[in-house]
Amino acid sequence: MTRWVLLALLPVASSCMAQQWYTTRPIPVESMPDRIVPDPARGGPKELAVDRCTSPLIDPATGTRFRIERSDLLPNGPIGDYSLEPGDAYGATKDQYVRVDCAIGRPLGLVPR
Repeated sequence: MTRWVLLALLPVASSCMAQQWYTTRPIPVESMPDRIVPDPARGGPKELAVDRCTSPLIDPATGTRFRIERSDLLPNGPIGDYSLEPGDAYGATKDQYVRVDCAIGRPLGLVPR
């Protein structure tokens, strides 16, 4: 009997493990810039890449720095989650990253770490 219960729960457990970090919908924040740019002064590239996420990035208006924490290349382009310096910029908490459309340097909103 116990064996059947465990087998019945296997699809539920595997579906929970299969959820990817990038499926979490970002929470839009009005104070975020329309674009962030590479920060070559801190070792970053001179321009964005269309096939991957780059780091570090910077908000040129405020000087807020973005450091890549995780990224992936999805069918519609690269997406990444970035930590911030300072960590509370744009109302972020210590438990949040900023999700970025890496191909165009557009912040999409806050997501859980």
